[in-house]
Amino acid sequence: MKKTVKMILTRCVPALALGTLLLQGQTNTGILTGRVLDSSGATISQANLTLIQTETAYSRKGITDEAGSFQFPLLPPGTYGITTEHSGFKKDERKGIVLAAGDRIRVDLVLSVGDVTETVSVVASAAQTNAESSILGFVADSRQVESLPLASRNFDQLITLGTGVIRSRPNTVPSFSINGTSQYGYNLSLDGTDSSAIENPTLSDPSAGSQARLNVVRPDSIAQLEVQTGTFSADTGRAEGAVINIISKSGTNDLHGSLNEYFQNDKLNARNFFSSTRDILRQNQFGGTLGGPIQRDHIFFFINYQGSRARIPQQITSNVPTQSLRDRAPAAYQTYLSQVPLPTQPLANSTDAGFYRRSDVFKADENLANTRGDYRNGSDSIFARYSLNKSETSSPAFLPTNRLVFPLTNHLATLGYTRILGSDTFNELRIGLDRWDVPRENQGYAGGLGQITITGILTASNAEGKLHWVDSTYTLADSLHHRVGGHSLRTGVEFRRLDSARTQRANPQFSYTSAATFLANTPTNVTVTYGALGAGLRQYQTGLFFQDDWRFSSRLAFNLGLRYDYFTPLAEVDGRMVNTGADPLGPFQPTGTALYHSDKNNFQPRAGFAWDIAGNQKTVLRGGFGIYNIALPPFFIWSAATISPLLPTSATYTPVDFPGLSYPLAGTLAAANANPLLAVQLGFAPPVVSRFVIDPNRRDAYTESASLTLQRQLTRLQ
Repeated sequence: MKKTVKMILTRCVPALALGTLLLQGQTNTGILTGRVLDSSGATISQANLTLIQTETAYSRKGITDEAGSFQFPLLPPGTYGITTEHSGFKKDERKGIVLAAGDRIRVDLVLSVGDVTETVSVVASAAQTNAESSILGFVADSRQVESLPLASRNFDQLITLGTGVIRSRPNTVPSFSINGTSQYGYNLSLDGTDSSAIENPTLSDPSAGSQARLNVVRPDSIAQLEVQTGTFSADTGRAEGAVINIISKSGTNDLHGSLNEYFQNDKLNARNFFSSTRDILRQNQFGGTLGGPIQRDHIFFFINYQGSRARIPQQITSNVPTQSLRDRAPAAYQTYLSQVPLPTQPLANSTDAGFYRRSDVFKADENLANTRGDYRNGSDSIFARYSLNKSETSSPAFLPTNRLVFPLTNHLATLGYTRILGSDTFNELRIGLDRWDVPRENQGYAGGLGQITITGILTASNAEGKLHWVDSTYTLADSLHHRVGGHSLRTGVEFRRLDSARTQRANPQFSYTSAATFLANTPTNVTVTYGALGAGLRQYQTGLFFQDDWRFSSRLAFNLGLRYDYFTPLAEVDGRMVNTGADPLGPFQPTGTALYHSDKNNFQPRAGFAWDIAGNQKTVLRGGFGIYNIALPPFFIWSAATISPLLPTSATYTPVDFPGLSYPLAGTLAAANANPLLAVQLGFAPPVVSRFVIDPNRRDAYTESASLTLQRQLTRLQ
């Protein structure tokens, strides 16, 4: 039975790698490479090497080739020791080699003449320059992640440690522009599979309504944060500026745990200058970790829970109608005005408006859990990780009865399997799920009152709406690694399915320019939001890549690769969304026609080099060039394409469009607001709707990137 299973794995896994699967660009592993030399600098072939990870006793064996070279790919991040043996030489033990995800570390081992029973033990030298590839970036390890001061313990602040990274929207949601590329041009993953907000790939809710980050993991669960920028290799896709990959912690042979709590409290704060009492502030973050062995050297576990409870003060201000104006207002407004608070202080030279201020509280409750299991035995390494974020935020609105409630549920799962197929052949398989369920609704939406603004008199925005988006990605990924002489070859193919579903509606918004128009109930305009009526978008993303990391000589390495990505057009699942043809003012296409033509030209060559100028890994010249493509985020389709060619996302009407327009909506316009498809049937939309369409011949966004760097190690090697 064991022989049969081994035969199936040996034959089928490489076939999958070459035929049906693809590696995602984000890597969870590193590569250790180098040569074995004698004291004169001559290479030693057929030397036996044993590599052992210090934390888990995970081991690999290898042998040097005719050029004295060796390579250990697909290594989990950690600290390693390597033992080298060859007849006629003393056994060499090198300890303390720290390998991070994405690292390609070169270690040249020098054997001394002597009896093999004698041992030379060496502690690893300080970190050397990168003499193996042209990739730029950095890795923050668990010590840095845990010890650096992070506000609210959010990992995204670590991203700004890299060069060329700026916050693209510094005062709103966390989003980054890296080396001048678009804020949508980076890819966020956890353990190598996607973990970003799919609809609009940022680190937060695309609408910013939650006022909270989309936390996929807390610092206590992060083993490493890897950020690749510049000219990364062909195994990286769907990113033009950077690849951000978080590696979750795994258990080790030692049982470890931790407990923590961080808090802020108004008892430690001063009173707000404008408030008569001290504003409430309650912010507690608490959690713990536990990791260790289930079966020593083979099976490990790690679990983490992080909870947070925040009560953050907010000041709500607006001009509001005085009691005098309310007494004169028509009966149609009375239900609405009964919820509008009275002024807290008068305004000079105004009998119709006063100033209102209150202290309110933003509430945020988050529960984030991660669990991971690892199995390592001989040729097989398997890990599974599941993460759950179940949170809710509640933001105050101008009307106390109209809070914005924003629950959130995120499921993230990754399954990885690495198999050694031979001394120079390895395979890595990954399966991933990323699912966001985010319903957002104003508490006043069901009441249907809408929003009223009066220039200078009632100025606060108080929208009543709901937005529910459910996004999922499913990833199947595999890569095959093979070493031939000085060539380290990788090839793969990727399948990724993206689902994005959205329902979005809002109550009408009425605008008045003066007290007179308000009392006469003659609004200047009324905005009706028809929104997205329970539609869903789907896309399939497929890619192929080939990468050759070629050590041309002991001092010069080339990184050569080619990637091809194909993204099907985003399409409504029932074919109901429509677009125009080449002429944006021309007729709309029939239902079921693709919203745009697919771009079949996404060939992405990558080339780089690393030149160890003096041959001692102290001064390295590196450079590279690459072309990088990204797919169109669903966010842009939701803002443009419509279910009916005559139905806009929203429309603004005036009394010219609808004589007798007043608050609340009545007649056919009210019916169309309740059932938006009536707007088309009744002919309301054509005369008042501007077009927002998609270029049917659009190309996928791409970036051409080149880099040239000179790196010099200043400290002495230990």
